[in-house]
Amino acid sequence: MKRVLIVSPHRDDAAFSCAIAISQLTRHWSVTVANCFTVSRYAPLADVPSAAVTELRHQEDVTFSTLANVSLSDLHLLDAPERLSIGVSEISTLRPLDERDREPLVKIRQHVLEFAADIVFAPLGLGNHIDHRIAQSATVAAKTGRLAFYEDLPYAARLPYSAPRERAALLGLNLVPHVIRSTEGNTWKARCVNCYPSQVGSETVAEISQFSKRYGNGECLWAAPEVAAWLSASVA
Repeated sequence: MKRVLIVSPHRDDAAFSCAIAISQLTRHWSVTVANCFTVSRYAPLADVPSAAVTELRHQEDVTFSTLANVSLSDLHLLDAPERLSIGVSEISTLRPLDERDREPLVKIRQHVLEFAADIVFAPLGLGNHIDHRIAQSATVAAKTGRLAFYEDLPYAARLPYSAPRERAALLGLNLVPHVIRSTEGNTWKARCVNCYPSQVGSETVAEISQFSKRYGNGECLWAAPEVAAWLSASVA
């Protein structure tokens, strides 16, 4: 059985960005979500003590993994506000990666290498969230072979239509779009996103799920032409 590794910066990113792809991949393949920055105090819609947030988000992720039939692998890294002592408003301030990011870069890269998946999905980095950029950079550095990039939601829904193509071009990897669709894509996406009530309300759930209509009830991955062709042949 082929093995897929989805590198998810936070506990909800795989569900927000890859739920439709996951629904098709799990029909024949084993899918594991590697959650990177899982230690967090960020739960804007939950009335719980900040010390309870990490476990709350874990339980939300278990709900999603059961629904979507995926395995979870947690790296237990501190998220950006905890790791860098910055406010939420600063997490998308664009800066070069530096020594402050060394530990998560090394740990994520090593995890990707050791997992030895048939294909790895990583964030495209839309929205410039520092944790997403670290996850992307570490995955690229692993040089494991087949690699595809997913469009980070909800950021992708709030950017110009051209943003994914422009970000893909910046990576310099000759990436092309590859769309995975499902007839129930929009409804399924909403079910998956609703697994994370501490993070998103009904408006954001609708925003994320409706984004799939841009691709005909699908999600767009960005991959090298040979990887896109391999996905087309493998996911029928």
